[in-house]
Amino acid sequence: MLRRGPSIRLAKKLIGFSNSLGPAELYNFHLMLSAALGGLAQGTRPPAERTARHAWSASLRVLGHVGRSGLVRIGRPGFLAEEFLPGLIAEARQLRAVARRTGPHEIHEGGPVAEALAGDRRMMELVRRSVGEALLPTGEVNYHYSNREGDYLPPHVDPGRTSYFNCMIGIEHKRPPGRRTSGSALIAYGSDGSRKRLRLRSGEAAILMASGTVHAREPLKAGEELAVLTIGFRPKRRRF
Repeated sequence: MLRRGPSIRLAKKLIGFSNSLGPAELYNFHLMLSAALGGLAQGTRPPAERTARHAWSASLRVLGHVGRSGLVRIGRPGFLAEEFLPGLIAEARQLRAVARRTGPHEIHEGGPVAEALAGDRRMMELVRRSVGEALLPTGEVNYHYSNREGDYLPPHVDPGRTSYFNCMIGIEHKRPPGRRTSGSALIAYGSDGSRKRLRLRSGEAAILMASGTVHAREPLKAGEELAVLTIGFRPKRRRF
């Protein structure tokens, strides 16, 4: 069993250090912690080695202090499913052919349909009510594609300047043929080390507090494909 004392003491020291930093320094510290987590992880899972596990646990606590941590499930908003989803599916399929591969997944900026959804007042209000604070759009609207066996995302947090909060919308998810499984899911790690598994069906949405919540994508199985739209928001009063 892992003793939590060393990780808590390390977290307290790092939190104290983070409180002394200016905005630019805090941004760089945030990026360094995110990169370190990816190096510590075993694929998409926490490290098994004791010292690395203490560093992992401490980093989760520090990142949850620097940025809000959490995952809010929204469900399937009626206006999204009825007015936007058919257009989003068609747009995502069209842009998939020209998406650029960035490591073990692909990405493309959102088109006119995605941009219209991002600017819709009902979407803004839905996100605001879900997180409980006034927000502004960051302008980050992207389709994310995973379509090769083994595609995944390592544990990381998102840069605070672009996506404190990510509204994630399931576009399509083709499950592995002949397998009795829900397929690849997003994994969100709480600052206390807890682990949540999220799989979005078409038209379902959730909000990830992405600058403070370590998250990863499970590797895809053979024959599995998925597309997710993300819309970035930030608080009106931000720290970095």
